[in-house]
Amino acid sequence: MATIPVRELKIGVIIDKTFGVLEHSARAALLYVAALSAVTISFTYYTLEMTAVKQQLIGAGVTFLVGIIAGYLVLEAMLRATGLRTRDGDAVFFSYLGLTILSTLGVMLGFILIVLPGIFLMIRWMMAPAILVGRGVSPTKALGESWERTRGNEFSIFGAAFTILIAMIIIRIVSSALFDDKNLVGIIVTQIAANTTSLVIQAMGVALYGMIGGAQPVAPAAA
Repeated sequence: MATIPVRELKIGVIIDKTFGVLEHSARAALLYVAALSAVTISFTYYTLEMTAVKQQLIGAGVTFLVGIIAGYLVLEAMLRATGLRTRDGDAVFFSYLGLTILSTLGVMLGFILIVLPGIFLMIRWMMAPAILVGRGVSPTKALGESWERTRGNEFSIFGAAFTILIAMIIIRIVSSALFDDKNLVGIIVTQIAANTTSLVIQAMGVALYGMIGGAQPVAPAAA
């Protein structure tokens, strides 16, 4: 199947290909959500009595580390399952870690600058992790290539990502209305929703890599 021309990249196509990635790597995807949710739910629940600042610092550190490891493993699995991993050689976890730190700092700075730049950077760099892990390039090259490859498709990618994120927003609103911050059921629902959203965004990056990243695209999800 040939790479989709940039001009044909539409919101519906991105979403369809994203769920195609998840279908191809369903076992790894479910394991990612289950394992990461077990960690984040447990940590969130058992640190409820900590002071706000201490809890935020420890929580951010633990969640970041666990999320990085889980994210790398599921990304490897999705690229292998879809046939998009062409890298030869050893694992590139530390390069992936460097990429994540660079992109996170960039996006955080963008959000500080009136939010919109942060969203723009997230969109333009969404494909970078798949490029790095798929081909084994450097973090800066992956960021640069993702920036160039996504040019002209910002609104389509944003629309697809927002469609996914709006579900998370709705779940958070409903959970907040039904449960207080210390309710275990509310914590479980919120954390599973957040980790599922993270998974889908990862899959979207892989789908974009298949469509416009110079690699063969995955087949769409079955109807």
